[in-house]
Amino acid sequence: MLICVKLKHLSVLRSCGHEVLSFKSSIRNSYSLLPTNLLTYQSTNVLTHKYYLRAMLQQVKELVLKDIRLNWRERYALYSMLLYVLSTSYVAYLSFEGVINESSWVALFWIIVLFAAMNASLQSFKRELNYQALFFYTLADPRAIILAKTLYNSGLLIVLTLISYLIYSIFLGNPITANLSFILCIVLGSSALASVLTLVAAIASKTNNSAGLMAVLSMPLLFPLLLNLIKTSQICLIEEELFLAGNQILFLALLNIACVLLSYLLFPYLWRD
Repeated sequence: MLICVKLKHLSVLRSCGHEVLSFKSSIRNSYSLLPTNLLTYQSTNVLTHKYYLRAMLQQVKELVLKDIRLNWRERYALYSMLLYVLSTSYVAYLSFEGVINESSWVALFWIIVLFAAMNASLQSFKRELNYQALFFYTLADPRAIILAKTLYNSGLLIVLTLISYLIYSIFLGNPITANLSFILCIVLGSSALASVLTLVAAIASKTNNSAGLMAVLSMPLLFPLLLNLIKTSQICLIEEELFLAGNQILFLALLNIACVLLSYLLFPYLWRD
């Protein structure tokens, strides 16, 4: 029995080592796109934008795939978020007895999405700590790391919000009339939430109490975003035309761009510390 357990542990270690080696080789292969005289970019600072962009995109792709594979192995986190959405929607159904006014419907929906987003983003940098951070520092550009984290969290939160919208509508009905505008609001709003929370999670990961610090830092940043999301959703309740919510949707798009740019510029200094 003891021999079987040891053999099982050895097989697990071998599979993890193979995963790390494949990821390491894929990241190094991204630099194979570069000319040999340009591989010393960090020391000589002579890499052209063309080859740097190609290497960056390749690294972002490999890092996103790495996050998908690792999080798929730990599916309990995804299941817990789905259970949270299902349970809160059911509790709201029991509390309001299936009858809720439109303003409360909108506010409660985005509150559920907010806490689901915080739970999802809190796990963003749990693996990139201590010695693992040094390991990733030697393999990938920090800008590629933050872009990959933002893309993965945005995709995850968009899917989670759409599922929440479906479950929430089953329990409490769907008063939305402008469905196309609301879906666009969900996509842009979820990606904006993910962008802000990913950067805050990167800052909070440098401390011992990352969960508490993330809650303190993220709330003041998320209030304007939540107000805009609620206002846009209320417009979608009464109007069917897309252009009537155009200003709010444009604000969400610009907020996404601003958050990604800030993460791209500031994360290398945070990663270096």
